[in-house]
Amino acid sequence: MNETSTMTKSEAIQAVLNELDGPIEWDEFARRVLALAPSKAKKPDQGIRTGLRYDCARNVIFLDKKKLIPTRVVMKRLCFRITLTRQEAEHGAVAITPWFIPFFQTNFLCSDQGEFEPHFYDEQEQAITWRPATLRQQIDNTWGSRESVQVAAIDLSGWLAKHNVRRGDSLLVTIKDWIRQEYILAFESAKSINKTKVQQQNTGLGNAIYDVVCGHSDDRPYSTEIIPYAYARLGDAAYDYPGDHWTRVVDDDKRLGRMDYLYVGLARYLSFDDEPLLQEADPASLDKVFRFKASFKYRKSLWRRIELRGSDTLNDFDNMMRDAFDHDWDHLSEFYYKPKDRKGRNVGWEGYGYHGGFDEDRGTDDIQLAELDLEVGDQLRYVYDFGDNIQHIIELEEIIDAEPDADYPRIAERNKPRYRNCVSCAEKGKKTRATMICIECSNEEQREVLLCDECASKDHEDHYVDEIIY
Repeated sequence: MNETSTMTKSEAIQAVLNELDGPIEWDEFARRVLALAPSKAKKPDQGIRTGLRYDCARNVIFLDKKKLIPTRVVMKRLCFRITLTRQEAEHGAVAITPWFIPFFQTNFLCSDQGEFEPHFYDEQEQAITWRPATLRQQIDNTWGSRESVQVAAIDLSGWLAKHNVRRGDSLLVTIKDWIRQEYILAFESAKSINKTKVQQQNTGLGNAIYDVVCGHSDDRPYSTEIIPYAYARLGDAAYDYPGDHWTRVVDDDKRLGRMDYLYVGLARYLSFDDEPLLQEADPASLDKVFRFKASFKYRKSLWRRIELRGSDTLNDFDNMMRDAFDHDWDHLSEFYYKPKDRKGRNVGWEGYGYHGGFDEDRGTDDIQLAELDLEVGDQLRYVYDFGDNIQHIIELEEIIDAEPDADYPRIAERNKPRYRNCVSCAEKGKKTRATMICIECSNEEQREVLLCDECASKDHEDHYVDEIIY
């Protein structure tokens, strides 16, 4: 590339990812990106992280905070198992969903078969002919019942006919090139399966998925995010004799659950079937006042001190949190706790159940604070809007007697606001309190673009703006 040519940040990120054939330290990665796309931002590495998150999320895996690796490197030579169903064996075709999630690099949900251009080879790397097909499949829908649906499939009948396939036989699929969608297929009969090795691999993969889910910021993350990270944790074992497909590993692990092959998470978060761990309320604690300090997880300087009686419910607490942090009423929310009877670094946060929505029969609304078995110093988490995943940390500071004539629940105290000025007005020599932040411009300019109501509606009408909370 000549010295006068320029790259955008996203182009530079992808160019560096394309050069890598293994893991790289974050500082070195950022240095290479900035060499291709120099930045005048005060913290240019933050802009690179944002670019990775929004533009190249599927193409990179963070092994830890200081090291990353391209997804294609993890996927190359990875081997996974397809256990043929009766319909697949009879028709000589394999369903795209779930077997190739997330092993197809393209959008596996697209209904246009023309967008699928995988290339299959046998163990001698001779090309295998295939054609698009469909299969009828029984699946569990969102409402927990079974239904028959037609799914996209890959017809490999010409190649499979040589192996006299039966239900329970396996295809062992090795990824030759994830970007180019090149796969090597091998056949294994049901009676040839090494069940001991399969179980060992299942245990390793299950533990890896569990660890990744517990460390994820979302309680219901996409499987396309979780599974590559889990295989990266397996190391060399990911390229050894394969265990069962990850969907079966998740189904057999009581800690984990999934929805429609799209989401994988802790079983409690996905089913809501289990009752939260509660204790019988002590009558003496019903009149006590529970004083909490609540703050945004990623903005701890913005906090509220909230007081509720032990007889107040989680619904009362939810209403106070929405009032205290100016949250709207049209999104779901949930409180989470860490079970005291479980120890270890990877003990997950479990939910009491959601609030909001149009379901009027939510038992979680009636749970009293006195039933939560909380002690001073215990923490809860509160998530508002499962889509935006706005997280809060709540700590129980004191359990005290109620003040005479005090009206509970109440917001007893809040941080002293640190007001900011509108950047557009400042450019005109005026000082106007900012009430909105333009998310699009902030990401683009790598600075906080804070605006007053007038400038937001006048100059950023078509942008994604959000209210500033002080």
